Amino acid sequence: MAAFVAQPAISAENAAPKEPPKIVVAKAEQSDAERLQVANVDRKTIKFVVKLHIASLNQQRADLFSQTFTKKTQEAFESPGHMLAFFSIRYIPVVHAKSFDFDGLDLEGKVPVQHGYLTDSKGNRWRLSYGLQHIGNGDWRIISTIIEHAPGNPT
Repeated sequence: MAAFVAQPAISAENAAPKEPPKIVVAKAEQSDAERLQVANVDRKTIKFVVKLHIASLNQQRADLFSQTFTKKTQEAFESPGHMLAFFSIRYIPVVHAKSFDFDGLDLEGKVPVQHGYLTDSKGNRWRLSYGLQHIGNGDWRIISTIIEHAPGNPT
């Protein structure tokens, strides 16, 4: 995963160029008033958090990996090392990732879900779906992950 650059702080300031935010309305089966608006700068920050999550797990960097989760999730573990060990067992394809490509950003209720395709060291393809929560100040953290086998090429 040499293409990923891990940085210690996750924020909109270091994840996206400084430009006026453009609002993009994500389509979902909701009324106009309930549709979640995700600014381009937030989309870039979401991608940054997902890349940091994958790279830090793949490179076994507990200090960085724990930063991709909410404080509530972090507090459920004794230390960042314990958190890394727990997820390393459950997210085996990410530990052995060789490549990752982003797919779309969808909504599940009001939760943005960033999708992507990962190829592991054995050539198996996996679809990853990360639910994220906005924690203020332009920051986002992972609150859910789904990893499903996805043979063939992404759609």
